[in-house]
Formats: sequence, C-alpha cells, structure tokens
Amino acid sequence: MQDYTYFDLLICIQEIREFLLGKKLAFIRGKGKDYYMGFKDSDLNLHFYYGYPGYRLTLTEQFPEENMMILGDKYGAILTDAKVSEDDRVAVLVFKKVKAKWALIFELTGKNSNLILINQSGIISYIARPVGPTQSRVRQLQVGMKYVPPPKPERLKLPPFFEKCPGEKEAYKIKSGYLLLNKDSHIPLGWSPCVYGEEIIFKEYSPYTVAIEAYYTLISSPSGSSRESIRKERLKEEFEKIKEFKKYKDFADLLLSSFPSSYVFESPEVHLNGVVIPVTPRKTVKEEAEKYYKLYKKFKRGYEKLKQLLNEEEVEASIQRTRKETPFQRKKREKYLEFISPGGYRVLVGRNATGNDFITFTLAHKEDIFFHVKDYSGPHVVLIKGEGPVSSEDILFAASKAAEYSKAGLGKIEVMYTERKNVYRVKGLSQGKVFLRTYKIIVVEK
Repeated sequence: MQDYTYFDLLICIQEIREFLLGKKLAFIRGKGKDYYMGFKDSDLNLHFYYGYPGYRLTLTEQFPEENMMILGDKYGAILTDAKVSEDDRVAVLVFKKVKAKWALIFELTGKNSNLILINQSGIISYIARPVGPTQSRVRQLQVGMKYVPPPKPERLKLPPFFEKCPGEKEAYKIKSGYLLLNKDSHIPLGWSPCVYGEEIIFKEYSPYTVAIEAYYTLISSPSGSSRESIRKERLKEEFEKIKEFKKYKDFADLLLSSFPSSYVFESPEVHLNGVVIPVTPRKTVKEEAEKYYKLYKKFKRGYEKLKQLLNEEEVEASIQRTRKETPFQRKKREKYLEFISPGGYRVLVGRNATGNDFITFTLAHKEDIFFHVKDYSGPHVVLIKGEGPVSSEDILFAASKAAEYSKAGLGKIEVMYTERKNVYRVKGLSQGKVFLRTYKIIVVEK
C-alpha cells in the first residue's frame, strides 16, 4: 500500500490555496476517523482521514451525507491561509470569522495522525484523538492545553515515484495526478504525478490529490474478483516487509557479543562487522538486545502465519480458476470484511446481522477471539488465531476495528473481548444478538 508523504501534502496545500482560499466554510462532517469539510461556491471538498494505514489530506468531489455535522459554530468562517510546517507532515489552515481567528491543524504523522482545532491563543478547543500522559511521555494533547507541534522526523520519506518522474518536482507545478493500475489485473498500485513504465495503466485525475482519493477508495471498498486480488497483494506486501525478520536476532546477537550488557549507548546507531544497527541513546545493550529479540519473535510469528495464508490463497485461487463463482458464493463472501493483524492473523468484521452470525458461529472456532463494543451497537469482530499465541498488538488491532465500525462516538471506547467458546446465542432475540459468559475489557481510541 502506498503511503501519503510530505511531497503529497505540499501539493495538497497548493491545491487548497488555489481552489479554496478566501471561501467560507459550509460544513464539517465527522464519522470515525473520517472528516469532510465543504466550502461555499466550491464543488471540491476537503477529506482528512487519520487512520493507519491510509492517513491522508485530499480534495474530493464526494462526501458521505450520513456523517454527523460537527463544530457548527465555525461555519461561515473564511479560509485565510493554508501552509505546511517546514520539513514536517503538518498542515495548518487558518480561518477568520468576524474578529476571531482559529486554525485547523492536520498532523499526517503515520500511526499518530490527528486533527486539532486551536483558538488564536494556541489553546486546543477540539481534538480528534486526545493523547494523555499514559499514552505519550513526549507530548500530551487535550482540550484546554496549549498546542505543541510534534517532534520533527530525522528524515522525510520520498514517494516511490520520485526517482521515476522526469523534470523538476515543485509542488506548485503539478496540476493533475495519475491512478496507477496493473495492466493485467487492474489492481490499483498507487498514484503518481507522471506516467512511466510499460506494465502499468494510468488514469488521469485533476487536481492531483483526487487521484490519491481514488486509490484509497478502490482499495478500501473493492468488489468481485478485484477484492480477492487486492487482498492477496496486501498479504504479499506484508510478507515482503517481515520476511527479513532474522536480522533482528542477528542485531541482538551482535550487540551482546560486542559490548558489555550494561554499556549505555550515546549515539542513535552502531557499526559492527559492516552492519549498521539502530539503537536508542541512553539505553543499555541489554535493553536494546531484548527489544530486538522481541521483534524477532513477533515477526517470526507473523512470517509463519502469512506464509500459511499465502499458501492457502494460492490453493483457493487455483480452485476458483476451475469454477465460476455462484451467486450464493458471492453472497457468502460479502457478509464480512477481512483485515490482517500485525501478527499476521485474520480479523473478520461482520457487515450486518447475517454476517455477524456467520463469522461468529460458522467461521470462528472455540479458541478464536470475539470482540464487540460495550454499551453500543456494532459489528461482531473475530480474530482467527487457531492455537497460536496472539500479542497485545493483535488484540488492540481487532478491538480498534470493533470500535471503528461501531455506532459509538469519538473518544475512548470500551471493547469487550473473550474466546468464542464464551459467546452464546440467546433464544428469542434477533439474529446477531449474543450473550457473553465472561469477558475482558480493552479501551481504544476512536
């Protein structure tokens, strides 16, 4: 999956300045991790998504009308400025209404992406994802606090097309973008400001960030055979990322064999036997070695699980090639969404009451883990773990999906989870309604 970069943000800000500067804010709609902003006398809306992966700030002609209207007292304010923090993925839109000034800050910093509204004194009056002292020792973000920008990254990631596009790459010169599709399978591969390569189909969009929005729309809600192809491509992407897991064990072994365990590092990296090993200053050799051993074990589990899943995909693909999908099979496939957890486990999310019942009582085994938000309507979520151990990251990932697709509002959400064997249908209740004999609670941010 292609990531949104600083380069994309620079272009987006140029587009905002060209198409939206001087216009009045008509609405802000929010649901889950999606925010849409509309402006009077403009066919283009602003879309911000702070989830990971997929975080982005783009222009789009669409917006979901079912999203809740928020921050109504800000409507009618004029957009007076749009800028990007130097060498960081943070955008600032400045508004003015009568004599009052305020700003929307879009932090596109990967897993910590956020939307923050500050008044003219820099005090936070709204935040999509509050950050407390238990969540970060570096920076807290709460309503009523003074806004502090995030720490700047050591280096910014270049987009994958950067070396392939000829000519100068100033953001203000780029007026359109291209959606990249595989020539054979038509699987969306990413986006680019230029055309290159013979094995790729290019579909042009204007302005540029509409191509980014088209890419994420396709990979987020594909249908038919393309959905299965994209799922397989995602599995392969994850597999490529973690297949070098053995290097973490090598890092740990090298550190322990080269330094006393109590030695404290002063620089952010060490060079041993021609190998550059990233380390944390002020941490001991023992602490860093333990960190790398944990990473080795975690990615080894993910590697084995993804390897198994890819083999299963190949078998399923060969079966599907020999027979045409029936309407019944298509209906069965459309009952749920499917994701892959950090540890490589399948996470299933029911799309309706029938899908909820299907994933919980047909697909899940007794040792798999069931999730549901507490005190709100929402889908059944099942983590298919088999007999293998799952990490806290896997639990958090699945719980976050339960919160994301639920009807709970924004903020801290309690999610119940338990083994499937503790989940029962209740006679007399509608399909999908269940009783949990016992459960644990995990709190996630929405």
